[in-house]
Amino acid sequence: MAQAIPNLKSIIAILTITVVHTSLLVMSRAAQRFVSITPRDIEVITWVYSLDGCQIADLRWLWPQGDKPFGPRNSCYRRIGELVSAGYLRAERLGSASGLGRGPYFLTLGPRGRALLAERLQLSKSDLHRLREIRAPFVAAHHLAICQFRTVLTIACRNTGLAKLVEWKSERELRIPPVPRVEDPRPSDGRTPHAIPLIPDGEFTLAYPDGAAVVFKIEQDMGTIPRKRLAPRLRAQLLYSKQDHRPFLWVLPNKVRLDSVADWAQQEARLLQIDPSLIWLTTQDRIDEHSILHPIWQVLGGPLISLVPDRMPSSSSSIVPGGALTGDEEGSRWNS
Repeated sequence: MAQAIPNLKSIIAILTITVVHTSLLVMSRAAQRFVSITPRDIEVITWVYSLDGCQIADLRWLWPQGDKPFGPRNSCYRRIGELVSAGYLRAERLGSASGLGRGPYFLTLGPRGRALLAERLQLSKSDLHRLREIRAPFVAAHHLAICQFRTVLTIACRNTGLAKLVEWKSERELRIPPVPRVEDPRPSDGRTPHAIPLIPDGEFTLAYPDGAAVVFKIEQDMGTIPRKRLAPRLRAQLLYSKQDHRPFLWVLPNKVRLDSVADWAQQEARLLQIDPSLIWLTTQDRIDEHSILHPIWQVLGGPLISLVPDRMPSSSSSIVPGGALTGDEEGSRWNS
């Protein structure tokens, strides 16, 4: 009899777990059955896909403006939870970059989200690129910083009307051959010069009300790459700027890192005898939807500058391929 009681308790525990699991399964299936997809849901799913996965904070701008700058937080989080439960999105908790606690949830497409997007884009599900799986905390932090930059830029363009973000190419797209390469005249190992692939973290095009358009390349620095590895990239960008006049935008984690990278780039420019003015730098804390288009960008060896042209060039200036300008200083289109 004494042995029967523990067995009975075990049976009751198993039955309880089974009932709870069944209830959760029924609730999950019910959620999948009754979620009605709205135009905003489609925007959310499309934005997650275009960012190659993101965190919830990158989606809050899609909700109507409320008292908070990114709109009602609770309704956003609740709806994202419903889309996850319904299989349109997947949520995976990232590791913490500091090693303490846990990181944010990383959102990618669920099976129903892929099916919906494939139908809207008129592609097969196999044609949709697979969103990257991010495991390492530092890789995640870099990816999410780029997502934040693109989200903030999108909000700024929509809210101000100063420019329109007409195209964004991710690093994944920029890695598709042919990839531009620049021969390094000063290899770090002192060996025979080799070609450096020129693959920024992103590339975007801003169109302006006057009809002009400019392409920028973005480099999101996390302060983890030492000078020995960063110097070849800076040399490649300086050399490439002789034939391609699109500015390189560097976002650095803090002022100390900005000063270091600026110093390294200026040293390389002096050795190569190249004008470094197509390298623009700023710090992460200055990037938000109110400032990103304005003069927060430090031209290497020059003034602060904005991403919005001030006025049309004078007759002594001309727009060269890629959107930069040549000619007298007075003819510059850029705010400084």
